[in-house]
Amino acid sequence: MSDIFISYASEDLERVLPLVNALEKTAWSVFWDRTIPAGKTWRQVIGAEIQGCRTVIVVWTENSVNSEWVQEEAEIGRRRKILVPVLLDKVEPPFGFGSIQAANLVAWRGENASPAFNRLVADIAAVLGPAPAAMKEQEGTDAELLGSLRSDAEERRTAEEDRLREQERERIVARGANQRRVDLRSEQTWFQRRLALVRRLYGPTMASAAVAVLITFIVILRWPTLQPNKETAVQAPLTSVESDKLISAAPEKQMEAPKEMPQGPVAELKQEKQIATQFSSVGKTFRDRLKSGTEGPEMVVVPAGSFQMGNVEGGGEKDETPVHAVTIQKPFAIGRYEGTFDEYDQFAKATNRKPPADQGWGGGHRPVINVSWEDVNAYVKWLSEQTGKRYRLPTEADWEYAARAGKETAYWWGNDFIKGMANCNGCGSQWDNKQTAPVGSFKPNALGLYDTAGNVWEWVEDCYHENFAGAPSDGRAWLKEKEGQCDLRVLRGGSWNNTSWSLRSPYRFRYDLVRRNGFIGFRLAQDLP
Repeated sequence: MSDIFISYASEDLERVLPLVNALEKTAWSVFWDRTIPAGKTWRQVIGAEIQGCRTVIVVWTENSVNSEWVQEEAEIGRRRKILVPVLLDKVEPPFGFGSIQAANLVAWRGENASPAFNRLVADIAAVLGPAPAAMKEQEGTDAELLGSLRSDAEERRTAEEDRLREQERERIVARGANQRRVDLRSEQTWFQRRLALVRRLYGPTMASAAVAVLITFIVILRWPTLQPNKETAVQAPLTSVESDKLISAAPEKQMEAPKEMPQGPVAELKQEKQIATQFSSVGKTFRDRLKSGTEGPEMVVVPAGSFQMGNVEGGGEKDETPVHAVTIQKPFAIGRYEGTFDEYDQFAKATNRKPPADQGWGGGHRPVINVSWEDVNAYVKWLSEQTGKRYRLPTEADWEYAARAGKETAYWWGNDFIKGMANCNGCGSQWDNKQTAPVGSFKPNALGLYDTAGNVWEWVEDCYHENFAGAPSDGRAWLKEKEGQCDLRVLRGGSWNNTSWSLRSPYRFRYDLVRRNGFIGFRLAQDLP
């Protein structure tokens, strides 16, 4: 593997080559050629290089700041804490990278003696150690010493490569095993899954007798659930009339949260039945009236219950682990849609605040953008005063619980990404990687919530933590405990200019609570009496 991995937009190749040549003269190895050999995949070549390199240099230009590939490669470097940004144009880095100091090479013309380039070499050396060429100059022209240094470096790289290869093999094996479990479960019928549980409980010798009991149980108690399940098919969005009829027919009583998450084969049946009961229909909706006579955002009642928070499906990011059980103690309400310009503009006008920019895409029923975490908290305070109800940002646990709607899969509709389900970079919609879509343009999840995947990132209450070690198990916001970075708050859901990877239910991102951007909005929550 290389010492340095250079991430850049393909349009900037000619501008990046002088940097490659200058860095190679230091005797550090540099990976920059993005050509994929025949028979190889991106993951096998570039993916392996960026995971195995010792530092990542991201070259920010007018082209690269809008490149999703460059942003994802830079994110890998940031998470590995080996990212060194370089500016070739006077541009603002993408969100999430603005707080990382970048080497300014805007005026650099490729000369190794340039003070700006020497500062960059010093920054890289802080990650890698002294450049081999500098070590050679310091020690003289002793070829034997230089050969020894290179030999040691090669041995270290070989050992590191072997270690990373073994880690990748273990990840592939684990991911394959997890996928096989998912595939096997998805291919099994309801009857087959129950029969497998019986065999595990009673052994093969009792299987025949257990089958008779199970069939009796099916016929008497579970016959309705054996009918064709129309809910599993992707449905078109409900009309307002259909939605009102469904809401009026929904049960008023909410399920009580279990005190503990049950364990074992028998508990699997109970837990699956519980999930089906909790999320089998759209939740009850309501809108609070404001003092001005207008109405607040449409809210959906979310039942209490327990779920597994984090990367349950496997193969995700480090900050999505460890997976842990969370119990939402009581029902709460959450916005059916992302907050819109129509709703937020009432607040801005009433408080004489400057309305947020709509980027020229239009306001109305589009999700409000260019609002900071602090802006949204000012809005919820005003909304609470207007309605007499306690509005707030959802906690990170609230958000994931509602977004999953009972599913332990990557997306609320399943583990596989399906085009046409959201607005993102590559989602297959007319708004992809261009702008926001009007709220409610795509199908809702089982709770009737729209756009929990894509469209805009959504602020939540929690401070950012590097992982879930020590996270609360009761659904409350995680603030300063365990070195929480409270100047950075968590964003969830992905946006119109992110790839589908960021739209996964457990995916987390962090952002400065005072900054605003065209791909960040919010969804409100409300505490119920």
